[in-house]
Amino acid sequence: LYANLEVAGNQFEFYKDIKDRDNRYLKAEGYLFPDTYDFYIGESANSVLKKLFNNFNNKWTKAFDNQAKKLGMSQDEVMILASIIEKEAKGESQMGGVSSVLHNRLNNSATYPLLQMNSTKDYILSLKEYDVLNDYYYSLYLDAYNTYSATGLTPGAICNPGMDAIKAALYPDDTNYNFFCHDKNGVIYYAVTAAEHQRNTEKNLYD
Repeated sequence: LYANLEVAGNQFEFYKDIKDRDNRYLKAEGYLFPDTYDFYIGESANSVLKKLFNNFNNKWTKAFDNQAKKLGMSQDEVMILASIIEKEAKGESQMGGVSSVLHNRLNNSATYPLLQMNSTKDYILSLKEYDVLNDYYYSLYLDAYNTYSATGLTPGAICNPGMDAIKAALYPDDTNYNFFCHDKNGVIYYAVTAAEHQRNTEKNLYD
């Protein structure tokens, strides 16, 4: 599968448009659309990947293109944002709110240059856990993907988001929230100010 990613991906225009940065772990991450598929015994890796990429290609609509342009975002930026929403939200009902926090921070980078999302650094930490990176690349990617120290969006997606997360990235709730946290049961608490967020965090740590 790894060996055929570029071969399969380059058969699609959207894949050719993805920025392949030096500090991006996998160019294909984010575009292997999660769904139910039929595969055949002995089916080639290239055929499997083409089905995944083709499904994403069919799911992304002209309306999505128009909305991304309205937001001033590329398709790739939307998918990166959607992947963070997928990992941060505890279910579809929270995705619009989480998206609003991320958009608010991105749109006010002078005040909030860092997204500060645990899922972004956890993505790279998991690669270390599975021993797929040597120390040099582990440090390179961790520096790039850790949104507690790196500004803006991550260089690439951190998972393959589903349609709910993609729609949330494109159509966030209209809020003035800049922070959120969860309690042990997954209930989400939003905040406008850092002081309010601190109170929410402390309450949920000690309750």
